[in-house]
Amino acid sequence: MALTFSGKYAGNAVNAASLSAIEPEVQKAHEMLRNGTGKGSDFTGWLDLPVAYDKAEFAAITEKDDYLIQEYIPQREEYTVDCY
Repeated sequence: MALTFSGKYAGNAVNAASLSAIEPEVQKAHEMLRNGTGKGSDFTGWLDLPVAYDKAEFAAITEKDDYLIQEYIPQREEYTVDCY
């Protein structure tokens, strides 16, 4: 997955030179994160969460969502207000 940076709202706080200066550090951090070689590497399961999750558990949860919504979330009546 690629990461891009838009400086549109950064103003003068960030410029091309400062980004170029930290690029090697960012690349190294990215490698360590992806390879699981840095401190805290036991806690990187979130990196693959969009593709590596318990699909059976997810299916069981989503099967119940309509029931839970109907049972526990009060339904509001639709109404309109005429403004003069």
